[in-house]
Amino acid sequence: MYCYISCINCYLYFENYYRYYANPNYIHCEFEKDYFYYDIINDYYDYYKYCENINCFCCLKYFKLIKNCYCFNEVFIRNYNKEFNITYNFYKSENFYLDLINPQEIYDFLDKFIVGQKIPKKLISVSIYNHYKKIKLNLDFNFNLSKNNILMIGPSGSGKTFLIKTLSKILDIPMVIIDATKLTETGYVGEDVDSIIQKLFNESFYDEDLTELGIVFIDEIDKISSKNISNSSNRDISGEGVQQALLKLIENTYCTVSAFNDDGEQFFFEINTENILFICGGAFPGIDNFYKDYNFDLYDEIINRFFIFDTQKLVDFGLIPELIGRLSLIIKFENLNVNFLENILSNVENSLISYYNNLFILENVTLKLIGNSKHIISDLAFKKNLGSRGLKSILDNILLDIMYKLPSLDSLNEIIIHSKIFEKNSNGPLLKYDF
Repeated sequence: MYCYISCINCYLYFENYYRYYANPNYIHCEFEKDYFYYDIINDYYDYYKYCENINCFCCLKYFKLIKNCYCFNEVFIRNYNKEFNITYNFYKSENFYLDLINPQEIYDFLDKFIVGQKIPKKLISVSIYNHYKKIKLNLDFNFNLSKNNILMIGPSGSGKTFLIKTLSKILDIPMVIIDATKLTETGYVGEDVDSIIQKLFNESFYDEDLTELGIVFIDEIDKISSKNISNSSNRDISGEGVQQALLKLIENTYCTVSAFNDDGEQFFFEINTENILFICGGAFPGIDNFYKDYNFDLYDEIINRFFIFDTQKLVDFGLIPELIGRLSLIIKFENLNVNFLENILSNVENSLISYYNNLFILENVTLKLIGNSKHIISDLAFKKNLGSRGLKSILDNILLDIMYKLPSLDSLNEIIIHSKIFEKNSNGPLLKYDF
């Protein structure tokens, strides 16, 4: 969820309350002090539940700090510091819990920005909700529900990485994206798997509790399959060896991370990965061609109907069975068709047209696509298997000369891309000047 930094309802509500009741002159003993802070924490929770700004977590940030801080102004400043990024819902120390954002809310938010991929969006929404609900149940009822890590499979440009980036906006929890191709076994040049947790710790602004509730997205996981490593006498330091190193990290282990204070002193912390959600993604090119010749039976029909992925294909691709077993939910992304690509151009909140219009805002220039131009660009990206990334590449090439001259075109008001620019003797987009 978002934290609305500009919302100060909680602050205004409690300012006079705190000054009247929290004056140290009125608190005579430790018991009375503890009772007061316990009382105000509950008041903050009650006020949060009825606050008109449902997505504002200022109250939650406040009581997280109030036990160890007796100056309201100091707490207020720390709460509204943009670098202090507190996740919602779970704190082991107080075992505190707020209502989770439900799967439908997550899906609706993703649907504003991500075109198509209905099933993957639904699966990821339910999985995120269940993951944090599982943590709550384990804390409150001493259950031992295991987490369901995720593997996302789909061609380049189908929206895997973008979905994760969009997800981080609504959850407002620490999240890091790791390039699997840069990972090596411990002791070799490169990043070892323990550095993943260090990055997550940095992203949570050195908060241990937040780190243990974070999300790690490991991209290009297919590039570390054993089948992608050349058959040489050199030791495999970035293939199966990295997969083996990831096993314990993904399941449950303790990792040592460090942080420095203002005086340059280094401190070490132990992070438990038990509740960290790991999501892996990769294109796995050609994986759909495995076993294409065998006859389908009833079980294959069930697999297709309920979106179950055949894990044997992953084993044959080069992922070790132990790693696949820890990625219990497999989500398959489909190629975006021409209609979906057209929507990405102009019909979503973060469309490419809005991207270029924001880019040209300093020059006071707008971009328009008219006629059949959107369909031609989308069809070209589809036929060349470029996906959503290909749309931007095509537009960048179309607009290259104009963007090169744009700062010196003082009177330019509008750039119009039309269908005839794709003809052999075209002069490019139309330029509309404001004289």
